[in-house]
Parts: sequence; structure tokens; C-alpha cells
Amino acid sequence: MGRQCYLGPHANGAAVIPQLAVLADAANLSQEGRLNLLGEFNTLFAAEVPVAHPVLWFVAKMQAGAGDFGHHRIHLQVVSEDGETVFRAGR
Repeated sequence: MGRQCYLGPHANGAAVIPQLAVLADAANLSQEGRLNLLGEFNTLFAAEVPVAHPVLWFVAKMQAGAGDFGHHRIHLQVVSEDGETVFRAGR
């Protein structure tokens, strides 16, 4: 399964740059604002489908500059090895 993450430049030339995009069993922020990840993974294995994963966190960390101020949409799409969309969010 390949990973793809693209955020193109905006009309004003600014671009949000992805620094981290992972799946994890758990995630939280410490009191100091540090990101804690538990059980990071990038592949789900199953003997048969459909399959249910009890808890799944998608964690993304983005770098933005002053020109990136404002609202942005994020689209998340899970794709099978065959290229079929399994899950889509954010549209």
C-alpha cells in the first residue's frame, strides 16, 4: 500500500506542508503540548473483509506559514491495494 500526501500551493502562493501523517492505536497531547503516539501503524491486516478495528486515530501534523492563515479543508481517503476507495472523509 503506497502513501500519498499532497497539499498544493494556494492561489496566494502559500502552501501547507505535511510533516507527519500516521495511524495509531491512541494519541494525545501532553500538558506541555507534545504529541504522544501509541501503537503507530500503516497497514491493517485481516483474514476477511469487512473488518472492524476497535479504535483508530489518524494523526496529521502540518507546517503552515503566515500566508496560510484561514480555514483549510482536509480530505482523508483509505484505499485498498486494488486502488478501491474503502473510506472517505472530509468532502
